[in-house]
Amino acid sequence: MIKVLLADHQRIVCEGIRHILESDKQIQVAGYAKDADEVLRMCERVKPDIVIMDNNLPGMKELDCVSGIRSSYSGIRIVILTDSKSQNHVLTALKNGTDGYILKDVQSEELILAVKIAAKGLTVIHKDVLSSITDQVHQLHAMAHQPDLNISLSEREMRVIQLIVEGKENREIAKCLYMSEGTVKNTVTGILRKLNLRSRIQLVVFAVQHQLVQIPQPSL
Repeated sequence: MIKVLLADHQRIVCEGIRHILESDKQIQVAGYAKDADEVLRMCERVKPDIVIMDNNLPGMKELDCVSGIRSSYSGIRIVILTDSKSQNHVLTALKNGTDGYILKDVQSEELILAVKIAAKGLTVIHKDVLSSITDQVHQLHAMAHQPDLNISLSEREMRVIQLIVEGKENREIAKCLYMSEGTVKNTVTGILRKLNLRSRIQLVVFAVQHQLVQIPQPSL
């Protein structure tokens, strides 16, 4: 059972999300929090696996709340559920310890899948947000001087990075490269270790910033 703590200043929003999530028998909403301070208290009380929180909670700043959870409850996954597509906010949130960034217009089945993916220790991000991040970072760094990176990545690792930047999950990467999902997972873990990164999203940002791969162009 995946225990979820919902954090939003509007109780009706939490009730709607709970209705969606608990339609899946593997997910249980263990409680609500209306502000950032209550998030920390509820983490201690209900010991959730995942906190799904709005980025505009009353109380302390979002990143302070994320840091508070990280410092006291390192095993809890944190997913931001928001209306904001701000690239700066997305990048800042992901760099400071969140495990996912989902827009509130996500489909019900996609939200359930996102919770399950996050519970397995993977990073989740809305495809529209991912496209926005890669597009902005590409524009900012297209003319920039690229540092000389002392990194040794194999051809297989580079192909895996390319597919991750394109938004593909392990199952899709395995199919594209004729590998098992286990081999893909191990390869991704090895890449993150080499580059001293924590998540797939940090890998996407790093790869785009340093032009390690081609940037996928948004479909018209």
